[in-house]
Amino acid sequence: MTTNELWTLIVGYGIATNSEIDLVTDINGNSIETLNNIIYARTGYRDIESYEESEFDDDDEPYDIDSDMGFDPYMGSFSFDC
Repeated sequence: MTTNELWTLIVGYGIATNSEIDLVTDINGNSIETLNNIIYARTGYRDIESYEESEFDDDDEPYDIDSDMGFDPYMGSFSFDC
């Protein structure tokens, strides 16, 4: 993957804006390492592949503690007697 492709993904996913990336790359250089540092600072993931695997994985349902505990956010209360 090129730096331009990675830059486009970072902006497209809303991780950082063009201006933010431009500022960081002006200071640290335009490299894959610098762009991965931006991804890590904003998301906690080390690279775009890790971010995509975690954020766009359709196989796993996100853990929703509210629904598991019977909390109905629309009613603002539990859906069963506690």
